[in-house]
Amino acid sequence: MGNSNYKFASLLKNPKNDAELMKTTLQNLGFEVICVTDATRETMLNAIKQFREKIKDAQVTFFYYAGHGMQAKGINYLIPVDVNLETIDDAELYAVALGTIIKSFQDYNDKMNIVVLDACRNNPFRNLEHKIRADERGFKAESTSGILVAFAANQGEYASDGTGKNGLYTQYLVQELQKSQRIEDVFTHTRVNVRKASEGKQNPQVWLEIDKTGFYLKKTGQNDNENNNSEPEKIVINKTKAKGKVFLTTETTGILFVDDVKRDNLAQGDELNFDLTIGKHIIEVRDNSGKTIWKQKCEIAKNSTTNLLVKVEIEKPKETEFTESVTGIIYNWYSANAWAWDLVNNRSRRSADADGDKDMANPGTTDWSFKKEWYSKNGTLFVKNNSFNYNNPTVEAAAAAFSGGSTSISVSQGDIIIAKLRGQDEFVVIKITEIRETSIENNDDYIKFEYKKRQK
Repeated sequence: MGNSNYKFASLLKNPKNDAELMKTTLQNLGFEVICVTDATRETMLNAIKQFREKIKDAQVTFFYYAGHGMQAKGINYLIPVDVNLETIDDAELYAVALGTIIKSFQDYNDKMNIVVLDACRNNPFRNLEHKIRADERGFKAESTSGILVAFAANQGEYASDGTGKNGLYTQYLVQELQKSQRIEDVFTHTRVNVRKASEGKQNPQVWLEIDKTGFYLKKTGQNDNENNNSEPEKIVINKTKAKGKVFLTTETTGILFVDDVKRDNLAQGDELNFDLTIGKHIIEVRDNSGKTIWKQKCEIAKNSTTNLLVKVEIEKPKETEFTESVTGIIYNWYSANAWAWDLVNNRSRRSADADGDKDMANPGTTDWSFKKEWYSKNGTLFVKNNSFNYNNPTVEAAAAAFSGGSTSISVSQGDIIIAKLRGQDEFVVIKITEIRETSIENNDDYIKFEYKKRQK
């Protein structure tokens, strides 16, 4: 299938040409081909129906689509040329679900089933752009047991139409299909060539869930220009090559690749058991952007199990330590002599000083009684947390322990107080070291403390 001349979405130059090129290529490899171009929804569904009827008698099935594609509400869709999607729900009514094709293979897992999608994997309808969530841009994973599914581009990427009459991906895929090599290598080499030609802007992907190895579309020594009147190729499937098992446990999420071919999506806590041919393999896990987050080379031995643990150590940022402690004191002298403390500048203040220079001040009362508390000043907030480790504090730990504030603080000797300075994300940890109570006449009751903070 190749759809170029869209009535309501952006026109595409080469999908029709790509479908014609793929038709010729597959016929030369011995395939019977159903080909439709610039297809309406009705035409696409009729072609899929014909395709399904052929599958039961086929040894190999190969479905190819070039054109617009998108995801809506978790479902992947191929876009016919005659539809205009005005709402997300319209996709279900007027587009063609990729699952319709995938389901065609469900009863034929013993065959070699290949699906190739040369689509941009983004939304072609501008009026729907703001209605599609960011995590729904591009096709999502399908249940693809027994199927090789290949994409011309990574999720959300643009699949280049190329500079000639064929798209970049199809151009290189056709070249590789005509070589005698394993089917895995066909798509690996195509991806490498496309990535290089696009300078990394287009990154083809493969979902590979086939159980066959040593599979060739073309036997060794066949002439690339061989007349198609010759007897069609017989498919070679090597079932005798020895295998070993891999048991993989993962403690992270990601996408599993074996020898640069996608195998599965991983969730944290997954356990996977799968076969690999004997020999050396590279097993890696990539994040959604394609970055490798875990990689291991392993050698698979005959009839043995290789156990792998995918564990990604997240590097913790270095925590910031506080400076050496400062000693402070608040006196209970009433009226203009009632002393306060400036945590920002590490010095005492008198009642007569401006509030902007204070963080904590003795409340003072008309009866001159000692309250063993202070008021918050200048927006500084305090919370008591006696379980906090004052001896070895960090700024990050103080920030985590600070869960609220109070306009006044009542304290006892040994209490640990965490202060958030003047509405800023700057923290101070305070330890009450002494509370002195004398007679009212002496007016020299005080709270003594030491504290630590980050040096500016």
